[in-house]
Amino acid sequence: MEVDKAEFLPTDWKNRSVVARLNKTLAVAEELYASVAFWTVGPGYLHPRLTQLLSRKDSFCCVDLRGHTKLAQLQAFHAAKATQFFLFIKRLVNSSELGLNRHLLHTKLLLFDLPDGQAELWTGSHNFTDYALAGGNREASVVLRIAQNSTIYQQAKAYLLAIWQECKEFQFNPALLAEYQQLQGTSEAEPELECYVLPLYWNSSLPGYGPRQLTDQTALLLSNHQPAAARLNDLYSKDRPLLVWAFDLHSGAVSLWNARVQNAARIDRTPSSWNMRYPDRLLAVLEDPQQLPYLAPRVSETGPSTLSRFAHAANLLLYENVTDSMLLAPPPAPQTKAHWQRDEKATAALHQQLRGFSLAHPDSYGLQVVDATPEIGLNATGWLTQLQQETTRKHRNRPGKMVSLPVVERPVFAQPTPNSFRDPLQQLAQLTAAERQALQMRYELPLRQRYFNERPATSGLLPPTPKLPVELLKELLLKYQLLLL
Repeated sequence: MEVDKAEFLPTDWKNRSVVARLNKTLAVAEELYASVAFWTVGPGYLHPRLTQLLSRKDSFCCVDLRGHTKLAQLQAFHAAKATQFFLFIKRLVNSSELGLNRHLLHTKLLLFDLPDGQAELWTGSHNFTDYALAGGNREASVVLRIAQNSTIYQQAKAYLLAIWQECKEFQFNPALLAEYQQLQGTSEAEPELECYVLPLYWNSSLPGYGPRQLTDQTALLLSNHQPAAARLNDLYSKDRPLLVWAFDLHSGAVSLWNARVQNAARIDRTPSSWNMRYPDRLLAVLEDPQQLPYLAPRVSETGPSTLSRFAHAANLLLYENVTDSMLLAPPPAPQTKAHWQRDEKATAALHQQLRGFSLAHPDSYGLQVVDATPEIGLNATGWLTQLQQETTRKHRNRPGKMVSLPVVERPVFAQPTPNSFRDPLQQLAQLTAAERQALQMRYELPLRQRYFNERPATSGLLPPTPKLPVELLKELLLKYQLLLL
């Protein structure tokens, strides 16, 4: 028997979500071979096993670049080591005359390898979107429990591998994000947000932050970093947004916080200004030009003894944790370099199919198809027959119209620059536990002693300070794209 069990999803018209049922399979799956038209969900939407499966070299998922696919979500999966996404990237030109306006990857097919030689085959209308999986749309799929040595398993896997063959050269590459956006059209239709990012250290284990940590906290930033001070002053005067990238020396976790520059000024060191006080609960100091600002709670106001060591001050309001809703990407080059180019092989194959597409009958009203290839093609059945009927209706009042056959185009990407941009924030986020401990001992503890009224750090042999990205220390505030998840 080919099928051991069959299920129709959703099981309940009023509760059309298939998320729980899909998670049940994901939890035990060993491999995944998949093709879906659109993908819009992130790594945290379904069972974590999905991310693990799509990090295995034998698993894969093919998705169509066009339509509703969210590239930011694919980038989030890639950042989580799920790199087995492949893009279907093709388009047709000269297709509207024949009514052939689509050339999409429309398959929604999931094949899961399960333990003990079993498998599940999911087929239906569900894309990997929240509206589809959670039941907002009216979707339907069938789940078949089959053996891996069954005929239907071999047929489904062969079909999915054929799709993968069309997509395998376009494995998702985050370095090509801007080019993907250009080909997809989102770079113009939906311009991405850009803002400046201020990276800093903090230690979540310290008392004084409160249960909401950095949310709705104000901080005073003191530094002698002239370029950063000028940028903060510019953001303040123009009321531009700022994002704080906070690296936790305690856990190594990275968090993102919406922030606003409430004030930025040069510190006046004349005696008349020595009675100034700053009441902000958090203090961020940038004392060493080879480090980042360090943020921590303090027990008293910042007075002249501290202010006199710095040249610039800025008040920052951190008002929202956006770690789970935004993803950072370096800004694209001023001109993206991807472009479409005629795919001779695919065009010839399509023309061979259309060779059987003939309008030489009375209802065609003299419509002619030109540029047909001499090869023997497929008979005009199925979709070709429908195409013929639609085209005839379209040109009913245009006798003698000459129609060109469509051309298949493929993307061409620029060759990567040998010394391409290395994201300094990614480099910093990869510090090991030993390197974080070295930063705490050599940098954090002395700062807490000098500026946060703590006891002197214990003396002893200090580990070497880890090397930090030069680009980050030189600029401090870097411009990034904000990708909405």
